[in-house]
Amino acid sequence: MRKLIPFTCLIMILLLTGAVLPPAQAQPASKGVQPMPLLIKNHFVLFPGESAPFIKNNRLMVPLQPLADIIGASVDSYTSKRGTSYTIRALSNYESVAGLREGVDWAVYETDLGYYFEAAPEMRAGSLFIPLTPILQKLYSYSYEVRTENGRKVLAIMDREQGDRPLREIIKDQPVEYPHLLADPAYPFIPLSLQQEEVHPEHNKNPYQLTLTLERTEDQYGQPIQQEFMVIAVDSSGKATERVIPWTLETGQGSSDSIVTVNFSLPSKASYVLFRAEPGSESEIIYPSGLNLELTMGRVLDKLFDTKKLFEDLDVEVMTSSIENGEMKLVVRRLWIHDQALPAEEVERIKQTLYEFAGRSFPLQIQNVVISPEPNMPGVIRSINKDGTMLIENPDRLMEDGKPEAMLIRLEQDAVIEHKGKESRIMVKDLRTGLKVDVWTQGSSVTSDRTVGKVVQMQVTVI
Repeated sequence: MRKLIPFTCLIMILLLTGAVLPPAQAQPASKGVQPMPLLIKNHFVLFPGESAPFIKNNRLMVPLQPLADIIGASVDSYTSKRGTSYTIRALSNYESVAGLREGVDWAVYETDLGYYFEAAPEMRAGSLFIPLTPILQKLYSYSYEVRTENGRKVLAIMDREQGDRPLREIIKDQPVEYPHLLADPAYPFIPLSLQQEEVHPEHNKNPYQLTLTLERTEDQYGQPIQQEFMVIAVDSSGKATERVIPWTLETGQGSSDSIVTVNFSLPSKASYVLFRAEPGSESEIIYPSGLNLELTMGRVLDKLFDTKKLFEDLDVEVMTSSIENGEMKLVVRRLWIHDQALPAEEVERIKQTLYEFAGRSFPLQIQNVVISPEPNMPGVIRSINKDGTMLIENPDRLMEDGKPEAMLIRLEQDAVIEHKGKESRIMVKDLRTGLKVDVWTQGSSVTSDRTVGKVVQMQVTVI
């Protein structure tokens, strides 16, 4: 991996050396072949016809503007004598990657840090294609992983924040039904290609004809022979057109039992298409439970905790986690708002995000704890230690040895410190010994020689 260098240094190097970056070899354009379909919120995301992704230097190249529309980002362009450069910016917190230019294999993030990627952007069919994963690495609101479904690679993009994204609006912002944790394979059909052509536009209300080619997977638990293909096509203006296409094994089209073709028409040219398949009749599949399910959930739980900042981005801290009787249980506390329970919609948002990162659904219970109206420990600050801990003593309550009740505490990063009876806040640096305080704790940290209470709220009587 090459070392990151400041943007200004990168410019000087290019100017002094007169370096010209030759375009790397890429695969020729194909008829809508999807070499690695995207998977977002349990929908396959496909780019049709000439907009189809391709592989260049082992990187998946996708069209910039449709990608931005899908993940909820904006694209800005700037034209100079050196050509046109583009910036993709996440709308939620203004993370950005700038300086994207045709034939140049570097870009800029965090305003002045330059970084290289292995495949230079290039223009095709009037669109700038960019290497997807290097760009996502610098848009920190998103994560991605390559998954294998029925022996084929798909690239799953996960959104940590689950905020107001255009894709959520397009799928009606309803809870997404993810495949069961033990479903193998998870999807009954895997997209292979999506072709698009215009046919007699002067006499046709739906002149754009699309042909979707799918691979039918082999499900060890059995598949309904009747399916409904759900298709949502989105044009360049953001207008969505939905199609529900019934399919049965007897009437299905295709060159073999495993290859299926689906045809549908649209009133306007599709920029991208969302696809998923659902059983066409009510039929509940019974999945094995017991040890196999619990072991699989354990691996999922490890994966979720390994995902950097996932729970912090969801504004919760997991206090305890367990897997019992075929169910995962998370006991969480709310960050910053300690005396109010999570609203039902927030609990659902957390569940949806965890399912999205796991790529599967599973039995999940989320229990939210809040602080009590009364403090866990009233007392006086007796000492403030260099390691950030404080000793609180309650002179009004004596122990059996005649000494006052005491508690060693540490303020959490989201702790709220305020004047008692007032709404004004106090800084940590203004705390001192001798102050009378009330503290509320949520959990504790335990070592071999001491227990430290985790303080999330403190009220100071005199300051």
